[in-house]
Amino acid sequence: MVGPLKPHRAERAPPVALMKGASNSETFFARLHHWHATVWPGANIPVVLAIVILALALWWLAPSGLASNVWQLFVLFMCTIIGAILEPLPLSAVCLISIGVVSATGVLTTSEMLSGFSSPSVWLIMFASFFASGFVVTGLGKRMCFIILKYAGSTTVGLGYGICFCELILALAIPANSARGVGVMMPILLPLMKEAFQSDPELDTAKRIGSYIVLVEITANATVAAGWLTGGAWNALNAYEGGVLGLWILSSTMPSVFPFSMTGVAAMGVAVLLLLGVLSLKDHIICNTAAFDLFLWFSILLTFATELKKKGFFEWLAARIDFSSLPPYPCLVLVCVVFYVTQYGFASITAHVSALFVAAVLVAEEAGVSAQ
Repeated sequence: MVGPLKPHRAERAPPVALMKGASNSETFFARLHHWHATVWPGANIPVVLAIVILALALWWLAPSGLASNVWQLFVLFMCTIIGAILEPLPLSAVCLISIGVVSATGVLTTSEMLSGFSSPSVWLIMFASFFASGFVVTGLGKRMCFIILKYAGSTTVGLGYGICFCELILALAIPANSARGVGVMMPILLPLMKEAFQSDPELDTAKRIGSYIVLVEITANATVAAGWLTGGAWNALNAYEGGVLGLWILSSTMPSVFPFSMTGVAAMGVAVLLLLGVLSLKDHIICNTAAFDLFLWFSILLTFATELKKKGFFEWLAARIDFSSLPPYPCLVLVCVVFYVTQYGFASITAHVSALFVAAVLVAEEAGVSAQ
């Protein structure tokens, strides 16, 4: 008598223990992901681990012709820039952690590690941020914009010019392009688009005039940021690292006529606003978290860039990137194109400038491009 047929080996159900094990594994990773996403208050662990692995992989691979401590400083700087791009924590936290690692590894001395906090450029931006609070508190910035738009906004083209002029004036006092755009200009332009022109993306009427206004504002904001020293935080970094004042070179040729530094003038302006009661120490200075946030990360990035320059890293890098076979102007165009394209890899303009500006200038100089 033939016994009962057994199921084919491939058709047998998996053992209960294996099913249970697979289920437990999936449950464990699901719970771990949920805990990391919703409960864990610290840094993004996978990103931090990736940065740490990269740092350890490069730490002892100093190239020939470069001191090991300079290479290690560059590795930490590169990891800081990667952290600024991937943001496992906010930028200031990433920079503070990097300074802690610098201290623990002994790559820099304490005085070198804190040198960026004493830079006049850093304090210029700080005082300008405090001064900008006066524009917001008094409503002066908005009133100026309303007056300009009143007289220039009778036509679409005039409105565009009015927006550009508003940005041009505000950039003198508000040292952050995002603060100007989000804090002053957009609260004015949004009601204008929605109420005066009935241009609203939710009503599918954005192309009526709203798209044009937003595009003009974005373009004006970015352009003006490169036109004033206070237009963006990275301008002060460029001026400091380049050893020149760019469009503001006139001020450096008149020390005997006007003996005060730019940072000193900004400090005097804040002092006057405090004396007149326009600014409150508690509400507008101590509680100005944006200014102190900028102070932290800007000072630390400036420390990295300055120390790398002092220790000859950028000169070493520029010597390895040889564009000397090119004529000066084609070399300059190539450097500018590379600098422009690499911006797409950075979430922060300041991080981009900190990482590549000095190297780009030195590469151009090595190829014979005049710095004058």
